[in-house]
Amino acid sequence: MAAINDVISTICAGIKDSADIASWSSANYGRVISVFENCDPRQPPPEDACPLVIVYHLAKYAGANSQKKALSIGVACWVYDPEKPVSAEGVVRFEGMRRAEELRDMAEDEVIEHIPSALELEDVETEFNPQMDFPLVSAEMKLLITEDKLIGQSPFK
Repeated sequence: MAAINDVISTICAGIKDSADIASWSSANYGRVISVFENCDPRQPPPEDACPLVIVYHLAKYAGANSQKKALSIGVACWVYDPEKPVSAEGVVRFEGMRRAEELRDMAEDEVIEHIPSALELEDVETEFNPQMDFPLVSAEMKLLITEDKLIGQSPFK
C-alpha cells in the first residue's frame, strides 16, 4: 500500500501547483491559495489564510480478510466570504458556500490527477458547513482511496 503520508503530500503538492486553482483564487480573492498538510483542529483557520485547503489523515484499512487495502483522507476547502449580493430576483445569495464548492470540485480534480496510478479514488463523501462559523464556510470531502492486494505482499502494509 502506498504510504498515507506520501499520498497526502502528493495531493497537497497537486493542489498547491494547480493553475486552475491559482487562477480561481486570484480572481475571487486576489490572493494565492493556502494549503495545509494537517492542522490544529481546535483553532479555525484565520481569515488571511483563506482560501485554504487542508489535507489530513482519517484512517487506514488493511487486513488478511479484506479484498483491498484502503486509505481514508480528508480534504477541507475553506473560504472566508462575507459577500451577499442580491440577485435580480430579490434573493440574497451568500457566495461563500458556492465558492467553497467550486474550490472543492477543483481540489477533487487534482486528487484524481495526482494520486499514484496503482491507487483508485473509490468514493467521495462531501459535507458542507455553511453556517457554523460564518463567514468562514467549508466543503469537506472524505476520500476513500483503495489499492488491490497483490500476492506476496503483506496484507497490512
